[in-house]
Amino acid sequence: MDVLVGLLVLASMVGAPVGLLMCLSVAKRDLGKTIALGSVACFGAMIVVIVARGPTSATKAASTETVAQAVVQPKPENLTRSQMLANFRVSALSWHKDGFGTIMTASFVVHNDNRVSLRDIEVTCSSTGPSGSIIDTNARTVFEVVRDRSYLQVDKMNMGFIRAEATETKCRVTGFART
Repeated sequence: MDVLVGLLVLASMVGAPVGLLMCLSVAKRDLGKTIALGSVACFGAMIVVIVARGPTSATKAASTETVAQAVVQPKPENLTRSQMLANFRVSALSWHKDGFGTIMTASFVVHNDNRVSLRDIEVTCSSTGPSGSIIDTNARTVFEVVRDRSYLQVDKMNMGFIRAEATETKCRVTGFART
């Protein structure tokens, strides 16, 4: 069946331009019309075959999987704390050292992919030295509400003291409170 559909697609894709080009020549105009009409007929037959076949097994499996996911996903109130933390992410992190190189100031975006609003978001930043070893950790709480499936921009937050050797920092959400 797939071979038939492939041949019909090939005939309709090749036949139409060839037939139309032949129509430009006075001597081959009748043959060109026949080829162009034949390619249109192949296209129509291809549509009829595809519709008659119905959805493929891959499409059926994908739609069944989607339905299964919708059924299996727990309600927001049934999610564990670790599942809710997994639905948080920190992006667009930029940071620098202030106060003679001893204070970390960070700007970032907190994304809440949960289906509930959460507040008092604890953000923990781990700083590494030139060797890649974690040499410092700073945690601060953002006393704001992050609505469900939304984000919050945090600008120039004082994250506290940082070691002078710190060269790179990565931040993540480590805590929250329910609204």
